[in-house]
Amino acid sequence: MKVILSILIFSNSFCIGQCDTSTLYWESGLIKAKGCMEKGSKEGRWVYFQNYILSPIDSIGSFLKGKKMGLWKFYVPGAEKLIVSQGEFIDDKKVGYWKEDGFEGEYLNGLKEGCWIGYSAIDSLHVDEINYKNGRMEGISKGYYPNGNLRFSAFYRNGLFDGEFIKFSSGGKLMEKGRYKKGHMEGEWYTSDAAGLPISKGMYKKGIKQGTWLYYSEQGNLVKEEVYNKRGGVVKVLNFNN
Repeated sequence: MKVILSILIFSNSFCIGQCDTSTLYWESGLIKAKGCMEKGSKEGRWVYFQNYILSPIDSIGSFLKGKKMGLWKFYVPGAEKLIVSQGEFIDDKKVGYWKEDGFEGEYLNGLKEGCWIGYSAIDSLHVDEINYKNGRMEGISKGYYPNGNLRFSAFYRNGLFDGEFIKFSSGGKLMEKGRYKKGHMEGEWYTSDAAGLPISKGMYKKGIKQGTWLYYSEQGNLVKEEVYNKRGGVVKVLNFNN
């Protein structure tokens, strides 16, 4: 990466007052960023560019004594007019209300906190509710189909799946049900297709299949039975003709 420092006063909108201007470059030779430097630290408005031939803008925001401050906007790669996230910084930490990667919610001291709401990129309908505590997913989270039907419901603890998990088709048919423990599938799990016909049923222990598992055809008929040992290896297979 090349860095160019100029002793000339950069008097356009990148800087306020007198300062040295700085231009940073990608290894490709394209401009990576432009802004002001004061006493060796970034100061005032900076513009970052993506590593593409047309150099679309990656992000725009301000620095105070080398730390991000105030409103920052980040753009979709290859499309500088589409904002992917925006919000406020204080001392380099995200704070307050943010829109980010299709979600919106609050940051507290740089960490996500409370309920974040996700929206569909196609029609901007409310599709997800994810709860956070100290930057980690915590408690119940839910997802919805555009028709308003529940898509999934899951519990988190310390950022990991922990508790009941259920998944539904857009028509309201149960497609998956089970439990997690510290991020691993645990106990009985059941899966079915969008019409509600069974696909499989069996037990997990620490994310590994255990004991007898049953598998079904597209018509919902039992076609196979497998028996797993404690290490998840198949020790017995029975096939059924229907």
